[in-house]
Parts: sequence; C-alpha cells; structure tokens
Amino acid sequence: ILSVNLSVPLILFKWWESFTNVLYRYKRFEDQEYSLFSKNRMIMVRSSHSFSLPADVDFEVTGTVMNSPLAGPMIKQQGGFMLDAGISRDFYKKKLNVSLSMEDITGLLNDFKETTAYNGYLTESVQFSNSQVVSLSVRYSFSGGKVLKLGNNKSSNQQEQSRVNEK
Repeated sequence: ILSVNLSVPLILFKWWESFTNVLYRYKRFEDQEYSLFSKNRMIMVRSSHSFSLPADVDFEVTGTVMNSPLAGPMIKQQGGFMLDAGISRDFYKKKLNVSLSMEDITGLLNDFKETTAYNGYLTESVQFSNSQVVSLSVRYSFSGGKVLKLGNNKSSNQQEQSRVNEK
C-alpha cells in the first residue's frame, strides 16, 4: 500500500478561505491460493470554501470527487461527486446565530453500489439509504461574545484551612 496525502490551506481574499485535500492511494493484492490479484489506484479530492459575506452572513461549500476504488481484491465501489453546503447569519450583536446546512446534495451516498467479480461470476449489490440531510440550528450566546473572567477563591472556611495546613 502506498498513500500520499496533500493538504493545501489558502486564504484567497479576506472574505474567502479555501482548504483542499488530495489523497492518492495505490494498493496491490495477491493471493496465489485463490488466484486473486488486483491493483488499484484511488484518487479523492475534497475542497472546502468558506465565504464571509456582508451582513454577518457566512457561506461554506464542500465538494468531494472520488474515482471508483477497489474495497478488496474483488469488490469495486462506486465513485462520484458529493456536495455539502451551509449558510449562517449572526443577529443581535452576534448573540444569536442561525445556521442552515445541507449534506450530500447530489445524493451520491443514497444508493451505494458495489460490484464483485470472482471465479467468472459477477455480483452487484446496492445499499439504499437516505444520506441527504437538511438541518437548522439556532444558538444564543448569553455572554454576548465576551470572554468571561475566571477567578480563584482565596478564602475558605476554618475547617478547610486547617486540613490544608496540616500537611
């Protein structure tokens, strides 16, 4: 197995940040007893982009592209493109934040397919699920974004002082 992972964080503009990750994996498998041999190259690119827009609005979009990798010497998984996105906005002097996010907009992970080829037989399996999710979250900061000071209690009752001083 050979894996190479490259991560590239970029600040393109004050309002646009990007983080891209590229993964390349080469896997070779051989089993003489069962006459199994396979070579596989998998490439996956994941790129996230965050935008700070006017009026305290933040927008993020993440795209993932992957070829069809082998999960083992005989099992080929589906590849494709997946897209996630989210938007959030602050209100009331940044005390209230409302966020809306969408996962797997393209529906790539809804019908996950695998193909198995062994001994002249071809088997296809499909797993049905619902990976498309839309979520809404509301957060309120009672401190208003201020950093709360923590203090030390330098006084204690008589019994506690005597216990500490005994040592």
